[in-house]
Amino acid sequence: VGGRAEGRVRVVRGEGIIRDVLARSFGLPRSADSVLVHLEVTREGDRERWVRNFGGRELASVQWEEDGLLIEQISSTRFAFRLVPCSRGLTYELQRSSLGPVPFPRFLAPRVSTTTIGSEDGWHLAMRTEVPIFGRLLEYHGDIRCLW
Repeated sequence: VGGRAEGRVRVVRGEGIIRDVLARSFGLPRSADSVLVHLEVTREGDRERWVRNFGGRELASVQWEEDGLLIEQISSTRFAFRLVPCSRGLTYELQRSSLGPVPFPRFLAPRVSTTTIGSEDGWHLAMRTEVPIFGRLLEYHGDIRCLW
């Protein structure tokens, strides 16, 4: 089972050469007040492939459950989240992250904050990623509706 969704989000990318290089290397979208987002989720065994298209810029990840945590891998970077219920949705609390098999030390680890709030036909999404020393790498928020 998989699914599709679409919506519009406001995207704010951090400024500066280092942040721009990092954002481009991950295929992160550029800043814009309103970007059309398409999401397609497909099953691959016990994992899911999430392909997000932000106005023509694709960001793909693979997600799975491991030891009670949601693992999301984007390129060779892995994030492990604890999903915590909040009001009508979920908060994703980052527990650890790694580059390939090498864990990031806490003081160098990216900081990812994500919350989803359910709606009648989808969800409201708010996501922010920061990198130590440089600050905000990417932030986006908006409403996504299910198409499946």
